[in-house]
Amino acid sequence: MEYIMRDQSQEVNKFRSFRVDYFDKKTNWTDFSDLVTRPIENLFEITNDAVAFLYDQTSGNPFFTKVICEELLTLMINKRDSFISITEVREATNAAINNTGEQIFAHFWKDGIRDLLVNEEEIASNRRKMLIHLIDVLKKKGISPYDDIIDNAVLAGFQETSAISTLNEFIDRDVLILKDNKLDFKVAFFRDWLLNGGVDKLRTTLVESDRLDQEKLKEEGAKVTSQEIVDLARSWKTYRGAEITTDIVRSWLEQFGDNRNQRLMFKLLQHLHFYSDFEIKQKMDEIFQIIKKSFVKAGTVRTIKPDALTRKDILVSYLEDSVAKSGPEYAKLFADQNRINQRNVLAPERLERALSSNTEIHSIIFIDDYLGTGTSVTANLTKLIETFPNLFSNENIQFHLGVVCGFEEAKNVILTKMKRQKINFSVHICDLLTSSDKAFDESSKIFTIPAERHSARAKCYSIGSSLVKKNPLGFGDCQSLVVFPRTIPNNSLPILWAQSKTWTPLFERPVS
Repeated sequence: MEYIMRDQSQEVNKFRSFRVDYFDKKTNWTDFSDLVTRPIENLFEITNDAVAFLYDQTSGNPFFTKVICEELLTLMINKRDSFISITEVREATNAAINNTGEQIFAHFWKDGIRDLLVNEEEIASNRRKMLIHLIDVLKKKGISPYDDIIDNAVLAGFQETSAISTLNEFIDRDVLILKDNKLDFKVAFFRDWLLNGGVDKLRTTLVESDRLDQEKLKEEGAKVTSQEIVDLARSWKTYRGAEITTDIVRSWLEQFGDNRNQRLMFKLLQHLHFYSDFEIKQKMDEIFQIIKKSFVKAGTVRTIKPDALTRKDILVSYLEDSVAKSGPEYAKLFADQNRINQRNVLAPERLERALSSNTEIHSIIFIDDYLGTGTSVTANLTKLIETFPNLFSNENIQFHLGVVCGFEEAKNVILTKMKRQKINFSVHICDLLTSSDKAFDESSKIFTIPAERHSARAKCYSIGSSLVKKNPLGFGDCQSLVVFPRTIPNNSLPILWAQSKTWTPLFERPVS
């Protein structure tokens, strides 16, 4: 009420304040006595000393009086006794002290926080800490000198101004009484509760409060800033001709919930390899430089004839079963970058006829963007071999597979299969991936802290399961983070490309 009167006196000057929190001993003794005795007057006899002791414990606070009286009633019933003396009230008070939790005293440190701009929990925490310092001094000295309490708090890390203001708030709010520079509690019941284990309960609440504060700090600290998203988006080129804006990235992240989950997912984005068109062109050059080394070994080095703009001694194809996929596009790009005649870029089913009509051909190069498990390439090769056996039985022809990026394990799967078929087949990967390139592998470059890795994997697996049930972490459990200018491999994490009614991907996969 004092705060209301201090700040809003002009608004409430027509009212007269009347405190109802404590019974004043001088003016309300009869009322307090009636509060205790009337409910039991026909059942129990209670002495005046017992009522006076009860008042001294509670300072006339009706709520605390009720708490002790409840214990008193239980005690008398158990004793089968109807006469209540000071001894029984003292015993009931001790029982209440032992059985009472901190929640009934919480208003002492939670109420009366006036400043709406401050952190209420921080002030409540400081008040609890100050009560602990007061009890520490009281236990050591038997009294609670004001200055000693301040010194004790400062030694424990309190700012002196904060310690003084916190202690003075208790005095202003009538929780503590200052007399002759010594402090005591208005409510002896509260003081005795603190002295008999209550202070340990306060420490426990502080530990939990500090833990929650730390959790909150971690949550706030994990927030992905706008600048971080801007920097990331700037480093990416367009996907399928459209810019990936900061709003799109932020919306995608927000689907993961709290800041810490968003931070883990942002970490994935930071390690994502988003190939640009320019980079793909460079890889086409790089693939051919690698393949040309095998030409030297085989003695099939050819140069473009002076009167020809392009070379015609190589056929270029792909191993995908749909022209809607990236293979045909990359095959054409490969030929263009390396001055191979575009007429020599053919669908797989046309290779055998072209080979029979051109005696210059010494190599067939298949081009692909990504190699995940090798199973799709192996399946398509097997189908091609079965359909066109004469094509692959020609011992004068070298077969090559050039890939932008892929796993070494997949390369070995293909080579093993071709070796069994006794086919002269080579696999060339520009950017070779290992297990450390898998998002959640133990050797992952992304998550070096196991707890982070497990948490991120669990989140991706949970969402991925609802998107792609059989491959929640990408086809073949590749856990890849690879994106090309116009498509994304299904070996990459489904959270990046799969779509549903409840999920919007960052890089939607084109439908074949």
